[in-house]
Amino acid sequence: MKKEDLQEIGSLVARVLDQRLGQFQQEIKSDMAGLRGELKSDMAEMRAEFDLKLAEHGQSIKQDFRAELRHQFGVYSEDLKHQVQLLAEGHLPLAEKIGRIDHRLKKTEVRLDLVVSELLAHRADTEAHKIYQVKEGGNGL
Repeated sequence: MKKEDLQEIGSLVARVLDQRLGQFQQEIKSDMAGLRGELKSDMAEMRAEFDLKLAEHGQSIKQDFRAELRHQFGVYSEDLKHQVQLLAEGHLPLAEKIGRIDHRLKKTEVRLDLVVSELLAHRADTEAHKIYQVKEGGNGL
C-alpha cells in the first residue's frame, strides 16, 4: 500500500467523521428548535387559559394561576435543562471516540510508514545481489 493511499484513507476517514459530526450538530439544532416551538406553544395555551379564568373568577384565580404558571414554567425549564444536559453528555463520548480514532489512525500511519521503509530497504538489498531478481506484479509466489 502506498503512502498516497494511506493519506487518501486518512482524509476519507476525516471527511466521514466531519460529516457525521455535522449531522449530529444538525440533529441537535433541530431538536432545540422543536423544543423552543413546543415551549412557545405551551406558553401561549397557558396564557389563553389564564385570560379565560381571569375573566370568569377575578383576582383570586389570577393569583392562583400565576403561581401555577410559574410552577409550569419551572417544570418546562428544568425539562429543557435536562434535555440539553443529555445532549451534551451524548456529545462528549463522541468527541472522545473521534479523538481515540484519530490517535489510532496516526499510530497506524507511523507503523505503515515503517513497514514501507523496511520493504524498500529489503528490496534495495535484494536487488544488490545479482543472483536474486525482483519481479513486479504477479501473485507474489
